[in-house]
Amino acid sequence: MYEIDLNEELGQNFIDYAIAVNTDRAIPSVEDGLKPVARRILYDMADTKLFHNKTYVKCGRVVGSVMGHWHPHGDAAVYDALTRLSQPWSMRYPLVDWHGNQGNIVGDSAAASRYTECRLEKLSEDGLLAYMNKNIVEMQPNYDETQEEPKLLPALFPNLLCNSTQGIGVALACNWLPHNLRDIAEKAILPVLRDEEIDYDNLYPDFPLGGIIVNQKDVATIYKTGRGKVIVESEYHEETRGNKRLLVFTSLPFQVFIQPLLEKIAKEYAEGNLPHILDVQDESGLLKPRIVFEIEKDVDIDQVAEILFNLTDLRKSFSANQVALVGKAPTLLTLAQVVDHYIAFNLRLIVNRYKYDFDTANIRVEILKGLSKALTDIDNIVALIKNSDTAANAQSKLIEKYGFSDRQAKAILDMKLSRLANLEKVKVENELQEKEEYAQYCQAIIKSEAKQKEILINELQQLVKEFADDRRTKVIQKEIKRISKSKEAKIAVPQDVVIQFTDTGYIRCIPMNQYRNSAAKATFKCQTNDIILLFSNLGKQYRIFASDVKECGPRDKGQACGALVKLTNGEKIVNIFSMNIDEKYPYIVFFTKNGLVKKTDKTEFITDTRNLNGLKATGINDNDEIIAIEETNGDYAEVRTKDGMGLCFRMEEVRATGKGAKGVKSISLKDGDYVCEVKIIKDKNQLSLSVGKRAQKGKKL
Repeated sequence: MYEIDLNEELGQNFIDYAIAVNTDRAIPSVEDGLKPVARRILYDMADTKLFHNKTYVKCGRVVGSVMGHWHPHGDAAVYDALTRLSQPWSMRYPLVDWHGNQGNIVGDSAAASRYTECRLEKLSEDGLLAYMNKNIVEMQPNYDETQEEPKLLPALFPNLLCNSTQGIGVALACNWLPHNLRDIAEKAILPVLRDEEIDYDNLYPDFPLGGIIVNQKDVATIYKTGRGKVIVESEYHEETRGNKRLLVFTSLPFQVFIQPLLEKIAKEYAEGNLPHILDVQDESGLLKPRIVFEIEKDVDIDQVAEILFNLTDLRKSFSANQVALVGKAPTLLTLAQVVDHYIAFNLRLIVNRYKYDFDTANIRVEILKGLSKALTDIDNIVALIKNSDTAANAQSKLIEKYGFSDRQAKAILDMKLSRLANLEKVKVENELQEKEEYAQYCQAIIKSEAKQKEILINELQQLVKEFADDRRTKVIQKEIKRISKSKEAKIAVPQDVVIQFTDTGYIRCIPMNQYRNSAAKATFKCQTNDIILLFSNLGKQYRIFASDVKECGPRDKGQACGALVKLTNGEKIVNIFSMNIDEKYPYIVFFTKNGLVKKTDKTEFITDTRNLNGLKATGINDNDEIIAIEETNGDYAEVRTKDGMGLCFRMEEVRATGKGAKGVKSISLKDGDYVCEVKIIKDKNQLSLSVGKRAQKGKKL
């Protein structure tokens, strides 16, 4: 009996468990893009010769074979993985050919394994299993050490990039987005093989059921960092059926199923969030989504679609997290790193393949040389064999008298009598020359990386030619306007309004057709579903929708900002701005009472959701506060103090910083003095102070 430290033992066991989950279940390998269960399924199907041109076999047979030989886990896990490998809505390029009920895009699951049948897709044979008979990948013992299985499959097909893979391990996860084979080959892999640059600007995910990627400008971030987000919307158009007006969606975002989607739509309709929709019908085919909404005749169809995008999974975001196993280590990978691993792996496979051919050719050369030598003295060799007691004795005599190798002597003994004809010697000599030349060819490839790359380029191009198809997913750049479930969700057509903010801290929303020019601290045009940015004297930012502001007439006082957002004691709104960015004035500039100035890019403050509690907009020192906030770019700032000092400088002198910065000194103040007024002036001719440099002492006014 011995004692153990329970904490240490549990800690080590958890580490072992975490490593096993991450490396043996959840995370795919960078080389073949497969998790162990998928790799074992494909290898077992190839090992049992379930090729694309053979008859289908019951899936239950495959599941049992995989469990019995390679994967000692539950049959449900194996069958689920097998099913997914065949589903054309889950896999951009299915790897298993299926016969029977494999589930559907409605959300139904596959039939039981005793009812369904399968075999390999040709893509799997040519792209993931080719040349397995040439020992080109490293093998390892199976779980009971009775057979050997491959550590990796010889993946000419860039499966990791072309087929989506998700996995959740211990303390990490992965999410690989699917791509078009032709895109990956021609815009990523082949350029690197030719010492060219990857075409990041024209490479985008390609989902099995299509859709539209609407954040085109953000996609390159995924490839350059390994992480990022893709937003996908369903495609739609308008139709007329009799006197009915129809909004028809003809694609679905990846991994969105029709039945849960319809249930969500019904729930939103019951809650009154879809007032302009009269009816909905599912007219989808097996792999062709078609969801039809009957809508009111006078409503804007694009606005109804926008409401559906915001409230349902007809628009969906996918967060890419490109983690794969490099060796046994889960690693976040950029596209360039994935391509480098793909190329290095395939070049290694080519070397292994031609080493196998080189060795095989040399063995045949050895035998042919022996046969050729034997045929020159065939009568004496036949007599020697006839006079031998046994085959082993004959083999020994051949080796001793003629200097044959064991392999040559055995080949001579196995030679058929028909090979004794005169023409057979010519055939042997011709084959010998052919094999010697092929061995030299193999050796040249083994020694030349340039030749290896040439082979890889040709084989990848042939794979693309045979298996690539057209893109299914469109790509655009679109401004996405979020709509919540409150009253703005019921606005089918956003209204044009004017927002005004007064010196007394009131805000008002005036319909455009009622607006009359009037004095206000801030005035801008927007739509009712636009976000308004509010900034306070304590350096906080608030966000509301324009529709949150009470609608007023031109002469109404408006609404106190404190009634819309949650201000703290002593806090007040200094200025407000539209969410729209004017290229001429892309910065927000803050001036503090103690003479600091800070400039920040306006995009840092813009999101598509409300925030009524306030977020940090700028750093601020104790006993200081913001007295002025403006939009700016290359303008002039006039800063005036209580004691009558003043200074003017160009805003271009102030370097843009992030939200956390507190700013730099704009004017030097004497004890007891403070900034009391700031003006942003766009026209130099309107300046009342001469232009100097910031942080100087001001001039007496």
